[in-house]
Amino acid sequence: KCTYCVQRISRARIAAKTDERAIRDGEVVTACQGACPTRAIVFGDLNDPDSAIRRAKASPRNYALLEELGVRPRTTYLAKVAPSGRRGSEPA
Repeated sequence: KCTYCVQRISRARIAAKTDERAIRDGEVVTACQGACPTRAIVFGDLNDPDSAIRRAKASPRNYALLEELGVRPRTTYLAKVAPSGRRGSEPA
């Protein structure tokens, strides 16, 4: 099960606290993010308006599974998704 690499988050938090600064955007790199050659995985602080994760979440391609149920998932995806009930042209 994914833990969102809490040990890496803790390490970055401790380093930032030692240096008396905030965690920099991109400072925390999860294991899957580091292994992904296409940079398809973004992780960061949603409270930072200039962060890469904030830009990704603002994309019109951003969506979350079961979001309409109000479950507020932590993981979202980027894809071109048609609204429910619209599947394009129907066969004749």
